[in-house]
Amino acid sequence: MEKLLKELIQSVKDQTYSNKNAIFNNAWRDQTTSTVLLKRELERSADYVEEKMPDVTCMTSGDKPAILNFIADKLTLDGHIAQFGVWKGDSINFLASILGNKTIWGFDSFYGLEEDFSIDYLKGGFNLNGIPPLVRNNVSLVKGSFAKSLPIWLIQHPGIFSFVHIDCDTYKATKTVLDLLGPKKIISGTFILFDEYLGFHGWKNHEFKAWQEYCSNNDVRYKYVALNGMQVLIEVL
Repeated sequence: MEKLLKELIQSVKDQTYSNKNAIFNNAWRDQTTSTVLLKRELERSADYVEEKMPDVTCMTSGDKPAILNFIADKLTLDGHIAQFGVWKGDSINFLASILGNKTIWGFDSFYGLEEDFSIDYLKGGFNLNGIPPLVRNNVSLVKGSFAKSLPIWLIQHPGIFSFVHIDCDTYKATKTVLDLLGPKKIISGTFILFDEYLGFHGWKNHEFKAWQEYCSNNDVRYKYVALNGMQVLIEVL
């Protein structure tokens, strides 16, 4: 009995130490510079949403399929549907599954990012060693850097875009896509979904910056339609 009691007391001591250690570690993680920066940028992003997106549909789940389902009912233009930045193909395959027989074009080099990104991924992040993922029958992949593959594709496929999914992450890649498409391809009624538009440290230097510059340079008007975590859906007016 005495032995059992000692074991129970030691167990309580060990558990108490373990709990204290866990609490300390969690508190430390909450106070890292990266965490504080993220909290600050979340506040700034919320301020931007309140000022610039008063009528936006705010999705709280953070579930990417949710906003893709939301988009599917809004596409009215008869135009191309494309995603820039495919990686493992999860979102493009989901989009293809809900859009039936429409062809979804997916652009990616499959060698990863061409420059450093602000959060977690450096140049080469998302690298699949050039090997495209398996995709649904109505997905057509265009392999290569945007700067090289897109101009050729545009010559071969005239017409406007109904929906553009920008999952480019970085400023340079996003700017390349937007500049190559231009106002003749992105017209009134085109929807654009940006995957990393706001809500992280450095958000004003990447997809957000490329879009703002594009609109300023081309006198483009638009409205914010939906918000889902870092994702923002835009309709060109």
